[in-house]
Amino acid sequence: MRAETPVTRDGAAAEEKPVPAAARLSYEIRRQRKAAGLSQPQLADKVGYTRQYVSLAERVGRNIPSRELVAAIDKAVVANGKLIELRQRAKAEQAALRQSSRPHPVDRRSLLAAGGATAFDTVLSSRTRVLEALEIVTSGDADTLKVAVGCLDELIAHHAEKLPVSPMVDMYGDLLNLRSYAGDLMRRSGTSARRRTDLTTAAGRLSNLLAVVTSYLGDDESTLIWCLDAERRGHESGCHEVNGWAALTRATSAYYQGDAKRSIEYAVQGQRTAPAGTAAHAKLAAHEMRAHATLGDVRGMTQARHRAAQVMTELPASVATTGAFSIARSEDPPYTATSLLHLNQFGEAASATRAVIETAYPTTRHVHHEKSSSYGRTLLILALAEAGLGRVDEAVVAGRTALEGSGSTWPTLVLAGKLDRVLWSRHKNSAEVSDYHDRYLAASNAFGQRR
Repeated sequence: MRAETPVTRDGAAAEEKPVPAAARLSYEIRRQRKAAGLSQPQLADKVGYTRQYVSLAERVGRNIPSRELVAAIDKAVVANGKLIELRQRAKAEQAALRQSSRPHPVDRRSLLAAGGATAFDTVLSSRTRVLEALEIVTSGDADTLKVAVGCLDELIAHHAEKLPVSPMVDMYGDLLNLRSYAGDLMRRSGTSARRRTDLTTAAGRLSNLLAVVTSYLGDDESTLIWCLDAERRGHESGCHEVNGWAALTRATSAYYQGDAKRSIEYAVQGQRTAPAGTAAHAKLAAHEMRAHATLGDVRGMTQARHRAAQVMTELPASVATTGAFSIARSEDPPYTATSLLHLNQFGEAASATRAVIETAYPTTRHVHHEKSSSYGRTLLILALAEAGLGRVDEAVVAGRTALEGSGSTWPTLVLAGKLDRVLWSRHKNSAEVSDYHDRYLAASNAFGQRR
């Protein structure tokens, strides 16, 4: 795309501003569509999306079209990967812009050896209250690192519990500060081997939480970096459940990107690393079942389901059942309903999902779960099952309820988009379906602006 060069009052050419990659992407999608002789509705039919998706993709703005949509358009207009490359550039520019506009992370001096006091040096932004609290409670203790590790462990448990119901952007900032703090402690000279192991484990768990948050924000590159760091810390500390959770995040991200084969590879590798009897190992086994079902591999799905059911019986009573590092106990392994849905067993999928809702999201805690991203995804699985059974009204109600929850995440919107396409392709003249379609587009746009 060649931008028109502005001209000043005296006729001289003004300095030409570079055109953002997002704008070039929108322009190129429109240009390639017209070159292919397609109208927006015709292109929408070829890629399996509605015209509104194509229209939004061609509209210059803050939002960047999803990788799935861009890949489908690139293939439909035979752009030979040009649109995909432009989207990657646009995402890189977006990430750089977010980084430059973000307050500089707190820069902390190393813990002072004399007296065991902790001093923090703030660069451009004031210290967060939690870091100030850490400074105070560790400043007068003889074993500063022991106290700091204890505080970090409690904070990790707290953030893991509230992650599913918190705004992801806020959660990211809190976790980033804690991870930076843990890194400073690890760099302190003279740290004993035991304390260094404890700190490394804590750093790995924080990196795992950051990987989950960035995956929920749809930031694949950051997710990869945090997963790699978590894996490294797990190996260094010998706490291999940390590696297992990192593998699960990578497997889940690949799954929502539509790459089931790569997702299975991550799940299988993770099961080899994560210790048996841990929530991470059990969840990886269940995820492998879901990924096989995505491919229509009934045999692979059945075998993985048997393995998942077996490892569920090996879990100790103390295993966490809520939060980011947890697994829900039920008659069937996690993701059973999703697996049945992928195999078009809609009735069984609907029944299994209702059982999950009754067990994991009881009505006595309904207000709390309305904000949960996992609850929203469960509702969307139910909605897709209802749509498969032809129960449009029930599907719309479940889908609408999922979108009404606060803080939609990228995986939630992937499922919401699938429901939108299913309903729109079969019942686009329905007023209820049209209403859901509008709500989905609004949620998608709002998500792009919050990222």
